[in-house]
Amino acid sequence: MAINVIVSPLQEIDINAQAEQTVLVLSNQIIPANISPSEYFNGENKDTIPLSAGMVVCRYPTGEGVYRATATGNARHGIGLVTIAALPGFTCRVQLTGVFELEDWTAITGAANLQALGVYYLSETPGQLTTTPPALSGTVQQQIGKALSTTIMQIDVAYAILN
Repeated sequence: MAINVIVSPLQEIDINAQAEQTVLVLSNQIIPANISPSEYFNGENKDTIPLSAGMVVCRYPTGEGVYRATATGNARHGIGLVTIAALPGFTCRVQLTGVFELEDWTAITGAANLQALGVYYLSETPGQLTTTPPALSGTVQQQIGKALSTTIMQIDVAYAILN
């Protein structure tokens, strides 16, 4: 049997394997066929620090590029999680929806593992997630996803609600 590998959205190649599957290979990352390329986008890291996998990002004010989202204020709502890290000025990949897996969530949540079935919100700390929604006046509450296990999150970005 063959595995169909999509090297780009327009090119497909066959690889001999034991089962027939379709996967996307984008920027050295294998993406399951059930996740559409439209659920991802590439954007330049406009932040002053490297963006690492799992960080919550928002669109840069010019509409081009991304930087760390934060619940502080009403201007930097989360749109997705970084899947491919990038230094400032370089391109990162952002996943907008779907299943996202990270072996160690410490840099994003403060704990190595997610709380299974826990709901995660945009934190007041830029780029991070919390299980406690911000409540101070002037902050926003925005659900980013729900933990399906201790390493897997279902990204489901909600509208931000101003406190």
